[in-house]
Amino acid sequence: MIYSRGNRLDYDLWRQQGLEGWSYADVLPYFQRLEDSWRGPPYHGAGGPVRITPVGDPEMRFDTIERAAANAGHP
Repeated sequence: MIYSRGNRLDYDLWRQQGLEGWSYADVLPYFQRLEDSWRGPPYHGAGGPVRITPVGDPEMRFDTIERAAANAGHP
């Protein structure tokens, strides 16, 4: 499984477009509570229910993802 927060600028844009509570500053505490990240505070959480670890094996980074996408019919 791959975990990604998304781009902070997207959250800020959503807020600028009127979605109150969706700026990066607004959602960051939720990400921090969710995460148990190897990076730790202040921008990442520690002790949350979702363990975040780096991918150390280069084979795990792209080849596996590309094969899975191709198997699902994506170019």
